[in-house]
Amino acid sequence: MRRDRVSRLCSLELAVGRAEVCPQEGCSFWEPGGAALEGRCALERIDLVRHGSVVGLLLELRERLDSANTVDEAQAELSRLRHLLNESFE
Repeated sequence: MRRDRVSRLCSLELAVGRAEVCPQEGCSFWEPGGAALEGRCALERIDLVRHGSVVGLLLELRERLDSANTVDEAQAELSRLRHLLNESFE
């Protein structure tokens, strides 16, 4: 039996000082879960306060992914993120 969806606060928004409800399935970082596991935020295990320098980038990426009209647009945004991450670790 599945539990009813519980409202929770968005960890990205909390990291920048805003208390907003997590959009859950409406967010590109939401992992829907399945028969054995409940859905969850892909970022919930990251200490976003400690890694605050990436929060703005993640918020921007989420906005771009959520507004992508095609799979190709979403893939281009993910490629952009990979490029930025690779640059930051060089």
